[in-house]
Amino acid sequence: MGLYLFRGIAICCEKVLCENNTQAAVRVAASSRTSITGHHRLVFPQDKLLGLFHMQTIMVGHLLNSDLKALKMDHARVIDTSLVFNYDLSGGGGIEKLPRPSLDHLCKSVLGYEMKKSPGRCVDEAVATMKLVLAILTHLCSTA
Repeated sequence: MGLYLFRGIAICCEKVLCENNTQAAVRVAASSRTSITGHHRLVFPQDKLLGLFHMQTIMVGHLLNSDLKALKMDHARVIDTSLVFNYDLSGGGGIEKLPRPSLDHLCKSVLGYEMKKSPGRCVDEAVATMKLVLAILTHLCSTA
């Protein structure tokens, strides 16, 4: 898949713990890749999220299942960076399953920068997950 064909939106949710021990999303941040500006960032309430996703849109996130559960939604096309980056695909004779890496670790080791330690950093996390997916797609396209 060429990068110009990639149609994805990265999401990250700020969640609160409810009285019944479930999590609810209170704010959703999204980052989408555009051909003109590179990345477009949005922050909005949960009820506006569904309008962004079409059947062909790829939802990107880190520990995405947790966000989808809090949003009470599902989507058919997803890329979870905690799963993509927990396998050793270096070609050393087999595929070795590794522990799920943190987003902070992936930013340091793959993207070369440290995530800011600040409350409400979900916008930065959405952008970072999109950058991680674009990095792996770039790598796959260059080795094909």
